[in-house]
Amino acid sequence: MGLPNIDIKLGNGQIGSVLPNEDRTSGVISGAAAVAGKFELGKAYTVKGMVDVANLGIIASIDNAKLYKFCKEFYEEAGEGTELWIFGVAKSTKLSDWFTPDATTGNIPAQEILNASKEKIRRLYALHNPEGTFAPTSEDGLHNDVWLTMQKAQLFAENYTKQKYSPIRIAIEGVGFDGDKVALETLETKSYNRISVLIGDTAPKTGTVTNYGAALGVMAGRMAAYPIHNNIGKVKNGSLKPLTMYIGDTPVELYDTAALHDKCYITFRTHPKKAGYYFSDDRQACAVTDDYSSNARGDVIDKAYILTYLVQVEELLDESWINDNGTPDAIWAKDLEGRIESYILANMGDQLQYRIGDESPVKVYIDTAQNVATTSKLKTIIKVKPWGYIRQMETELSYTLSNN
Repeated sequence: MGLPNIDIKLGNGQIGSVLPNEDRTSGVISGAAAVAGKFELGKAYTVKGMVDVANLGIIASIDNAKLYKFCKEFYEEAGEGTELWIFGVAKSTKLSDWFTPDATTGNIPAQEILNASKEKIRRLYALHNPEGTFAPTSEDGLHNDVWLTMQKAQLFAENYTKQKYSPIRIAIEGVGFDGDKVALETLETKSYNRISVLIGDTAPKTGTVTNYGAALGVMAGRMAAYPIHNNIGKVKNGSLKPLTMYIGDTPVELYDTAALHDKCYITFRTHPKKAGYYFSDDRQACAVTDDYSSNARGDVIDKAYILTYLVQVEELLDESWINDNGTPDAIWAKDLEGRIESYILANMGDQLQYRIGDESPVKVYIDTAQNVATTSKLKTIIKVKPWGYIRQMETELSYTLSNN
């Protein structure tokens, strides 16, 4: 028999669609240049503001300009005092390398920053900051390595979540998008429900240095600033801080961003009669029928996953009341159901759809027909009730001569 352990499987296809802010603790892994005596590659650093970033020697110079831009835009959205982890890797490496075991050491760069944070990081941002000679090789509308990165990052996220009981979600840039919305492959056919791809930036593509990336810092900052059940495109949370946004060299307001959204990319948009820019939605790289196709839905189930582990690990190798035929005692099972439900509900609050007086949004069920004595295994079914999200509003407006 194997080592006593907890096995949690995420159910999917159940809803037909589709911790406070530290639940979105952020980390960025970026191509970077070392700064003597201040910033080493392959080492994790934690900062809480731009003064800390400056103390690492990360400034708006050519070498680390993109990492500096990420941090600056992150703190403009999230606010000073927000925790951010930074991990630099050689600019000569590819995005996909960061989620691949090293052939010599077996180390995975992405795992090194997560381990350094003691599994505190919930959201990891992969910032493409290549050497100055970089030029994208286009495939289906993006730099070809982006497609491999999605595949490897999804596998890494799944494995890390299972091994560490620490769910992780990853966002990458739509590197090399040239503005051709028709050539761009849809993500609707993918199954990468832990990966998001962002298209659009605060700077145009054409400049002193050609910009092939996206404003991941804005996304990371907005994620960190609001509770996990909030969609980053929520209009009530206000417009984003940047005053300019581009898709390639085209201002966002002049580009067909609906086409990018329909292909399951995250991008930027404007709302008529409202000033400023907003996120289009919080899509992940998978079909919208996936229960976790939304970052908000994914983050909430990840929180429930962690809490499920924390409450159940206490039960490992504990004595359990059983009947003469080896099945769980009904009173004992009902008590355990209640303890699990209470723990999850107490630690999630508004992150689940719940009003005082309503039926609990957490349902725990232990089948009392299973034979615990023979298998030493107890199967538990846990379901949580998510929020709905209004993506379309249909209204009929007309005159009436009556008051009814």
